[in-house]
Amino acid sequence: MRSRRSFVALVPALVLGLVALASSPGLAPSARAAALDLDDPTPRWIQVAFEVSPPEEPGRLDSRWSALRHAYFEPDERSDRVRIRVPAAEIEAHLLSTGTEI
Repeated sequence: MRSRRSFVALVPALVLGLVALASSPGLAPSARAAALDLDDPTPRWIQVAFEVSPPEEPGRLDSRWSALRHAYFEPDERSDRVRIRVPAAEIEAHLLSTGTEI
């Protein structure tokens, strides 16, 4: 049975700022690599991309990225972390796009 929960990540804000690429859903494709503005604490929908290692080189990083997927950004009120919720349907679509059996 497939879970309909979201993937939720509590990520230290500094790490997120260094490694996460996101953009507002309404921006043009050229904005794909815009860094997420961590100074804006407004909860909002964003888009995220997942790193996808080539099957022939599973340890190779930062060479291929997935299609943009919708996620929800919100600050964690009790720490300096942020929460990014990726809906289960988006995770499922990503896994199917990589050929992963679910």
